[in-house]
Amino acid sequence: PARLMQVHRPDGAGAAAAAAFRAALGNDAAKLEDRMLTGAPDDAFWRGIRDARPDAVVLWLNDADLPGEWPGEAAGSATLYLSSQMGIGKATAQLPKSAADVRVIYPAEPPPRNDARLLRNKIWMQGKGIAITDETVQSNALFAMVVVSDALGHLLDSFSRDYFAERVEHVVSQTPIASMFQSVSLGPDQRFAAKGSTVVQLVPGEKTQIKALSGWIVP
Repeated sequence: PARLMQVHRPDGAGAAAAAAFRAALGNDAAKLEDRMLTGAPDDAFWRGIRDARPDAVVLWLNDADLPGEWPGEAAGSATLYLSSQMGIGKATAQLPKSAADVRVIYPAEPPPRNDARLLRNKIWMQGKGIAITDETVQSNALFAMVVVSDALGHLLDSFSRDYFAERVEHVVSQTPIASMFQSVSLGPDQRFAAKGSTVVQLVPGEKTQIKALSGWIVP
């Protein structure tokens, strides 16, 4: 986009994300404008963003700071990017059929792509009588416990922190139980198992749907 704007609070996670985004843009940072949100986000604040007519707006905001009506109105006709880490509950709950282009950098594999991979998890939980109330948390917790169980099983009586870490590195990409991420791996000096994301679009309707616009992107 020719004109890019990011909105964030002066401190906290939003400020850290905004600084990292500006640094990542490199030479293109010259076309990035920052709008600082202090106090309650009122209509005048969002009107000022619309009047600036940016091509794309990145909101490093949580649900409490998103516009009261729906996030698309905050940017007019601009493409709007939201943070899935900071919260998109209001966006997915209130997005109307007339919404503008609202996108999210999604750190997990979006549905329905992950349905087949997570089928084994669902069958196991149903067999144990565990209600699926939060698929993301439950699938990742099950994945983590299976990895830990496998790693501990190989230790026998060699209880060493370094050896345990090595076993986790070895089994994390081989466990038959799936996580919410398309691919995971660990190694020396690699302590983030999932290193990619997918760009998704929020499609309005009776229930907001998630449409993948890209494959799994690893920076």
